[in-house]
Amino acid sequence: MSEGMTGKESGYDHLLHYLGREPQRLAGEIMRAVGAKGSGLQWRLPPGAEEPGADPALARWHGLDFLRPAGRVPIAWQSTWPQDRPPIVWDAVGRIAMTPRGWSWFMVCAFAHPDEMMQPLKEPLDPSSPVIAAAIGQMQHLYHVTPGSDWLNTSPYLTERLVAYGQQRAYGSCAQLLWVYLTDDSPEGASGCPTRDEWEQTIGDVERRMGLTGKSVAERNIHQLFLPVLPN
Repeated sequence: MSEGMTGKESGYDHLLHYLGREPQRLAGEIMRAVGAKGSGLQWRLPPGAEEPGADPALARWHGLDFLRPAGRVPIAWQSTWPQDRPPIVWDAVGRIAMTPRGWSWFMVCAFAHPDEMMQPLKEPLDPSSPVIAAAIGQMQHLYHVTPGSDWLNTSPYLTERLVAYGQQRAYGSCAQLLWVYLTDDSPEGASGCPTRDEWEQTIGDVERRMGLTGKSVAERNIHQLFLPVLPN
């Protein structure tokens, strides 16, 4: 996930391992994590991602480009969020059967280390920008955050993705957001990934600082998946 990480595999790297080695297991874990009751999920790849020798980075959608361009959500997004910023990147995007007849979009962000959650953006979010301030304010209302929450200083990285996901919910689009946390509970901890207990402490601290309580409809469609690191 992080472009600035060196010397250790990112959450995106580990997600690729699962997609290549354990795709059915990953699909089942995702279905359970989001509470899906339907027949399965379908990964959606950007144009060119399946070409021979394609760069894995091409398998990552930007912003809301996976939606139909003429739809009301992408059109509204053009004015909701500055379009000259570096694009928001998802680790994976797909469609999932939440019920036997009801499909939903889902976006995945995978983390192997807490610093991926807290990483700085290529271009910092400008709190003086009326567009950015309005978008964050609208989303904080959507998420029913507690007073005094601090999105910009806690995690601009998460803030961008919460805004993009919230945009879909605000305009009635059926969407799920999935945070995937890679865990290593082995005695050796060779991967460098946190244990589940360590992750839960970090996540709890971030949620408190961002004022996320889990009480809003939008947040009830944000899910967590703790995924063990695959052995080498």
